Amino acid sequence: MTASSIKSQLIFLFTISFIPLHFGLFAQDKKLSFDQVYLFAEPRIYKPLPRTQGWFDDDHYLLQKREAQKSSLVKVNAQTGEETVSILILKKINSLRSKILK
Repeated sequence: MTASSIKSQLIFLFTISFIPLHFGLFAQDKKLSFDQVYLFAEPRIYKPLPRTQGWFDDDHYLLQKREAQKSSLVKVNAQTGEETVSILILKKINSLRSKILK
């Protein structure tokens, strides 16, 4: 092995040795209780992700969002990401559902 390859390997090992130290410096300081970690107690440390319910039309899809004790159905434009909550969405879904069930 040449001196330059040994030098580059040492630099690489030296750099790699600081990665765990770097992550330890920026660790989260928030203290969690036993109930929060294992029993899902309040305040929650995470929020549930919205569920995709399917396509509303060619340009929009439906998401079901849950926040605290509420659940809402949201129409999202696939290109822009613009969200719309409306009673009309529920009316159209109910009319489509009734057509399918006939």
